[in-house]
Amino acid sequence: MKPKPPEPTPLATPEERQQDRKHALLHEALCKRCLAIEVDCLDLMDLLSEAHRVSLWTQMGYPSAARYFEEGVGLHYRTVQRLVAIGRGLERLPDSERVEARKAIARLGTHKAGVLAPLLGAEDQDWRALVTQAGQMTEQALQERVSKVTEAAPRSQ
Repeated sequence: MKPKPPEPTPLATPEERQQDRKHALLHEALCKRCLAIEVDCLDLMDLLSEAHRVSLWTQMGYPSAARYFEEGVGLHYRTVQRLVAIGRGLERLPDSERVEARKAIARLGTHKAGVLAPLLGAEDQDWRALVTQAGQMTEQALQERVSKVTEAAPRSQ
């Protein structure tokens, strides 16, 4: 969840109110653009998942996935791994819920979604509640919670 811009102060001058409106419009434009980028990242996730599925790096003459994605595509391999993990998490959800889940994940952002990915589609885990809770937590707190649920060692930050 993105924070809302502050309300203008009631005793503000006309110039201050105009500046507040400009800031509110800038804030809105930033939030819209960030959401569009997150949606683009999820579209990229689909391509990366397919590239992984077919081991595209071998077809392109690279010795490893990491080398292919970093040198051939220009993406840090950690980013690729995060997006592929999100894709796998979404694939564990029922088909009827994936479109809604993708939209919720896009609003959450890929970093938190990557942390949440192991719980998506897991038994006894409601993805809607998880996404809502994740939106209210820091990434570190979310990582600690996911590590506890999955009984994995927490990642160092």
